[in-house]
Amino acid sequence: MHRTRQIAKKALWLLYLAVIKLSWLLYFVARKAPWALYNLSGARHIWEMAWPRKTNDPEYRKPPTVFLWAIGLYAALYGIAATHYESALDRVENRMGALASQLATGNDKAFENLIEQLPRIQRMPTPPEPRLWSPPSVVASLLTEEKNPAILDWTRETVETWKSKLAGLDLQGIDLSGAALREAKLSGAELRGADLSGARLWGANLSGAWLWGANLSGAELRGANLSGAGLEWANLSEAWLEGANLSGARLSRADLSGAVLGGADLSGAELRDIRNWRQIKNIKDANLLGIREAPEGFRAWAREQGAVELEPAAWQAYIKEKYPGRK
Repeated sequence: MHRTRQIAKKALWLLYLAVIKLSWLLYFVARKAPWALYNLSGARHIWEMAWPRKTNDPEYRKPPTVFLWAIGLYAALYGIAATHYESALDRVENRMGALASQLATGNDKAFENLIEQLPRIQRMPTPPEPRLWSPPSVVASLLTEEKNPAILDWTRETVETWKSKLAGLDLQGIDLSGAALREAKLSGAELRGADLSGARLWGANLSGAWLWGANLSGAELRGANLSGAGLEWANLSEAWLEGANLSGARLSRADLSGAVLGGADLSGAELRDIRNWRQIKNIKDANLLGIREAPEGFRAWAREQGAVELEPAAWQAYIKEKYPGRK
């Protein structure tokens, strides 16, 4: 018991000393911090340049100016980055502006040649925009280049405006993510590697379109016509394909995880090595008549989930009864 008291007294004494030392340290910092800030920030140097001081004072110590040099260097780098960014952006905007102003031409061939330049304009890189109060953005603007978000938005809006005249055009690799393309005419269009993720394509005509490796994740394709479309290696994860026409489409190695295929027409579709088909969210009432090269077990699994196999006339009658509002 006596030993315990001794240990407790010693611990309290050490704690008391620690509090005293910490208090002195805080007092010292509180006294010195304003001077240190005044001296090291360059404010003292600026003051002495504006206010005369005693010359040849033996106790005089020249104020450090490294902070001022750092600010000057950063300002110069920001100026270079901002100029570089504006120059690159102006170059792309001028090209896009010239293209947009000519799209109203009555010459169909000229229109096609102009609209097919959009993917190339999208790929023209610009530095990311530097922000004065963000040093990492300044460094990134000096050292890297990327697709410009403003140009991407402008090109998407252009495609949305002319969505009824896109059939058969070469738009390979175009970024139309999130674009509003309801009832767009894209039949036979070249869309290999295109980004259509999250695009709103309700009732769009994509029959015979080439969509090899395209990203259609989360795309809204309700009632869209994808008959005969080439969807090999396409990403259809979380895509809404309710009531879509996929008859004769080629879906080899397409990713169908989370896809909604309720009431879709898959008759005659090629399904070789489709990926994540067990993760399809809904395939009820989809027509599987004549599907080709489907993975082992797919047909039985789909039938268990409510899919059907009906001839065209019977399919139309079935759909009209099940979905009376569908066109």
